[in-house]
This record gives sequence, C-alpha cells and structure tokens, in this order.
Amino acid sequence: MFAALPAMEAPNISPDGQRLAFIAQAAGNAFVLVSNLSDMKVTSAVDVSVMKPRDVIWANDSTLLLLASETVNFGARARLVESFAPYGIDLAGDLKIRQLLLKENRVGSASQTFGGIIALQGAQLVGFDRAKGLALFPRREQDGRVLYAVDAKNDRRDAIDEGTRFTRGWVVDENGKPRFRIEYNPQRDFFTILRRGEKNWETLVTDVTEIPEMAVHGLDANGKLVVGMRPKDGGRFGLYIMSAETGKIEQPLFTHATLDVANVFTDPYTNRVVGAQVTGDTPEWFDADLRKHQADLNEVFRGESPRMTSWSADRSRVIVATERSDRVPAFTM
Repeated sequence: MFAALPAMEAPNISPDGQRLAFIAQAAGNAFVLVSNLSDMKVTSAVDVSVMKPRDVIWANDSTLLLLASETVNFGARARLVESFAPYGIDLAGDLKIRQLLLKENRVGSASQTFGGIIALQGAQLVGFDRAKGLALFPRREQDGRVLYAVDAKNDRRDAIDEGTRFTRGWVVDENGKPRFRIEYNPQRDFFTILRRGEKNWETLVTDVTEIPEMAVHGLDANGKLVVGMRPKDGGRFGLYIMSAETGKIEQPLFTHATLDVANVFTDPYTNRVVGAQVTGDTPEWFDADLRKHQADLNEVFRGESPRMTSWSADRSRVIVATERSDRVPAFTM
C-alpha cells in the first residue's frame, strides 16, 4: 500500500518508523518539518532560512542532524565558497539549531553565529553508533584529523580515534568502531589503508600514486572492504571486494561495461555498504531484503524509475522516489 507524500526535499523516516523529517520551502523561507506518519500532522517546525539546508537525517528517534551550507568570503581576495557544516536539532528539547563540532564545545549553547565554519568545510558523516544514538564526524585539529562520536542534541563529543594530518577518512563497523583508516600524503603521492589491530594501526595497503584511483566506501555484510577503483588495464570505475587480511582484491562486486559507478549506498543502521548505481539505471542492491523491496517496487511503479531513499530500522516503512517524463520527481511511502 503506497501513498503520495506532499512536496518536500530530503524526506527521512525516523528509526522507529513513526515520524518523517523533511525540508520544505514556503514564502521564500526554508524549514525543517517533522510530522507523524499516522496522519502527516506537523509536530515540529524549525526555520533554517539563515543557511542552505542540504539534507536532514535522524541521529536517533528524538534528534535530527541537519547538513547545511552557507556562502562565505574566504581568503584575502574575498573569494566566495560554499562552506558545509553539521547541525543538531533536539526535537524533545528547545528545537534550537546547534552547530556541531565547534572548537569551544560549549554544551547546551544556543544557535551559533554563522560564518565561522570554514574549518569544517566538507565535513563528512562517517557513520553512526546507533546503540548510543551518536553520529560520527571527523574534525580537523592542530595535529591532524580526529574522529568524534557526537551527540547531536547538545554537541557533547568523545574522540574515538586520532588520525594524522594526512588522514582522509575512516571505515567503521556496525557498532561505530573504527576498523580502517585512509591516509594520503600529497607531497609524496603516498596512499595508505590502515587496519585496526589489537593494539595499534597496521598497514594493509600502500601505493605511490599522483591521484589515488581508489575510494574506500565501507564494509560489506561479511566485514570485507568495499573499494571503488578503475582496473589498471583500463575499463570503468567499479566496486570490488578487498580482503581485510591481505589487502588483495578478491572479486568484483559491481561493475558496468560502459559506465562508471555513480552512487554507493550505505545502510544508516549498520554502516554497511548495501547497494550501488550507475547513472540512469535502477540501483543494484547487495542486501537480499533491499533487493526484494526493489523488485516489488519495479513491479508497482513500472516506467517510473523507483528508488528507495530512506527506510526505518526494521525496514517495514520505506520512502520511494519516482520519476516520470510528465511530472516532477515525487516521493511515495
């Protein structure tokens, strides 16, 4: 049974499947709205017009993450750039927007002054510690990047790993524990994947390359690394399984004869890579449950290119984006 949803941007189902968060535009202003799925009645509304909201994600059943940007002057020549940063909204509290990962780390502070977020430009959500309702974000510190577990309702945070100034990212498991770290030294063109050992970080892969032709996307259902790469003998950029013990490529996971992989999908509840897509095609799901969902959607929404954009933790409720040549893209649940 499917029902069309009203005009919205970035709709996202809460983990318990009871509420919907989304971005809406009205009278030239932008809002983050939350509604009950039972009757679509709006229960919370937050004006976010001061920034450019890009995405809204549930950190837990009572807290939202807002990923947003603003155009700021940067450098002596006052060059305009888009600066990205994460914000938190406590739905059970004061509904104020709190910028996360500020240097002062003032717990319980009100909405922060915008414009001081260049240090967080490109801040990337690494994953979640769902048991604690925390989001995992890196922050650039004086001595290198640090991975924090952040409570989005008040910006309380704990450092869970300290990288180096060459750290480019982390891979975490279903419990939010760092298992792999990616390093790139542009001065030496040195690319490294580190594996977390019992006591220390251990080198898994090293390569000398001017521009790394490898992207590390996360773990698959069996705990092996999913990497994106272009074969050295040519071909399209695809996904491959890398052994977490030897660093050797074991087998292709998803490749296309004529197109590069454009999107890789991660389950927000397990931090596992569950699907991928090339431009213009239906997503390919590696998870059997999601693959069955997609097959059912293809049958119901023939000719509308259905794709799942959000689901509850138990996957009983799913938001589907559909497209047709005679109307704008729409969301259905």
